[in-house]
Amino acid sequence: MTIPPSPVGPSSTPSSPENRGTTTTTTTTVESETKHAAQPQLPRPRQRVPLGYTKLAGFMVKRDQEMFRRFRRMAVRDILYLQAELCDLEHQFDRRALGDANGGDPEVYFDREWWHLKESGGHQWKLALQIREKVAEYCEL
Repeated sequence: MTIPPSPVGPSSTPSSPENRGTTTTTTTTVESETKHAAQPQLPRPRQRVPLGYTKLAGFMVKRDQEMFRRFRRMAVRDILYLQAELCDLEHQFDRRALGDANGGDPEVYFDREWWHLKESGGHQWKLALQIREKVAEYCEL
């Protein structure tokens, strides 16, 4: 046990009835307490409890209860839209290809040689590029 220092100086304590005439001097220095007392106590920052999505995610992982909405109706509707767009592009391409096949000299080769089609830079080639992009988007689903 630590005895705090006396404000007047060393303290006198009689030890036992035989030593009544003598006094014992006790001085204590508590360095750790004086160092602690010299530094001001700063309040600890409050830890915030995570809220919202962070709290929900923690709950779901902790309990192994991941639950997510699939949005299947919207996904299926989007696939149907892509199919409709592809059907429309296919119809446009087929009409253009038929017209080019019955047309002039270079257009006759469009359905057999892609190089002529590409080099023409015409409407049929632009449709082919649109179809390529739309098919890639469709296949990503």
